[in-house]
Amino acid sequence: MTIDCVTTAYGPAAHEALAQAVAHAKGGDPLVPVTVVVPNHYVGLAARRALGRREHNGTRGVAAVAFHTAYDLAERLGGAGMAAQGRRGVTMTVIAAAVRTVLRRDPGHFRGVETHPATERALTRAHRELSELEGGQLRALAAQSPRAADVVRIHQQVAADLEARFSNEQQLSRAAVAAVRADPSAVARQLGPMIVFLPQRITGSQAGLLRAVAEATDTTIVAGATGAEDADAAVVASIRRLGAELDAPAPRGGRDKARATVEALSVSDADDEVRHAVRAVVEAAQAGTPLGRCAVVYGIESPYVRLISDALDAAGIPRCGATSRTVETSLLGRSLLEMLALPERGFSRRVVMAWLAGAPVSVRRRDPDAGGPDGEAGSHEQQARHRWQGVPSAAWEREARAARVESGIDSWRRRLTRYAEDCTAEADHHAADEEQAWRGDRHRRSAERSRELLSFVEELHADLDPRPAPRTWAELAGWCQKLIQKYLGGRL
Repeated sequence: MTIDCVTTAYGPAAHEALAQAVAHAKGGDPLVPVTVVVPNHYVGLAARRALGRREHNGTRGVAAVAFHTAYDLAERLGGAGMAAQGRRGVTMTVIAAAVRTVLRRDPGHFRGVETHPATERALTRAHRELSELEGGQLRALAAQSPRAADVVRIHQQVAADLEARFSNEQQLSRAAVAAVRADPSAVARQLGPMIVFLPQRITGSQAGLLRAVAEATDTTIVAGATGAEDADAAVVASIRRLGAELDAPAPRGGRDKARATVEALSVSDADDEVRHAVRAVVEAAQAGTPLGRCAVVYGIESPYVRLISDALDAAGIPRCGATSRTVETSLLGRSLLEMLALPERGFSRRVVMAWLAGAPVSVRRRDPDAGGPDGEAGSHEQQARHRWQGVPSAAWEREARAARVESGIDSWRRRLTRYAEDCTAEADHHAADEEQAWRGDRHRRSAERSRELLSFVEELHADLDPRPAPRTWAELAGWCQKLIQKYLGGRL
């Protein structure tokens, strides 16, 4: 089978080229299956909607067109073979967990930063990229430096740990290629003609799969190009990996340049920026531009995601995009994340007290009005004899300042213990003098609050450093749930 390549500009022109390619593949029969391979699901969703809006012979819509990413296609063709071996597709979450396990066993060059989230993220990305390399290429990379050697070692150990139960994208692609070559006619009937729509960066394993499918069925590439050599370099390289060439350079842009205008505004702050942006969207909609053709683009997530979401909500404008309403922005999520960050931030007095002041922290205390013996609040009857009470964060802040607590659990223990002893001594000193009894009472209350604060901080420190540390997602979720129930459960 041959591969035809059609070059188009991005935007509506690309959807028009796709519609023509689909119509040609169907050959007049709307029920002929066609498979469209897209770079990601967002492109697939937009393309499906664009085809659905087109009118043909007085009707709208499209039938028997499947949209897949290269990974989806590999899973469709090779997933059964992997499942027969008892293996399932690996996810980035599973890879990250395996990276953490390997780093705990032997951090090597990454000793000292093995628990840092950035280390985990970087090695997880590296594992996915290195999975495309063969043994000789990995050995050459490992010879470059001790750090490169450790990255390769961790990659290989992660791959070995996951081998028995999981399959990566490369293994899945190879299984799919084997399935195609085992019965190409069945694959051709199942998929129908294949259209590779707007390919971007295609890996070696993905290219191998698409070439194998192209040998079994008619294939068309609808390639987007800008006409700028640097911008199109990745697309050109990917198309060559598929064994094709761009048929002609695309014109720069898909619309008349004379209609494009750029207006720059200088405003005072981010809020004003967002107000002008939303006003421009409203004016464009009033002028007849569909909201689906309007976009608000920002450089950084904070504070623009929240500001744009709030402004569009206030204007009653529906939107599709990032949302500011995440678990992190809720009171519970923010309080939990700040609590989990206390050890990383040195357990300093400033951050602990800021968390206590900003989060609805509460503890169980025995209800003096309830009868029965005291004890742990475990059973239903015992819990009924206890009630939730907010911690005296302001009073604790005063005692911690007076004790000159700095950071680290040792500072909390040493300074608060000494301060409580000093307060007790002062209270005893004033106890015999009736005129100074009020001073004694004040010092005694300070001593009690200091001991209470120290007990709370020590227990919190121990709870945030569990032994053994949770390793699975279920264990992590259970640990977080216990923290919420113990420290935040009474006021949320």
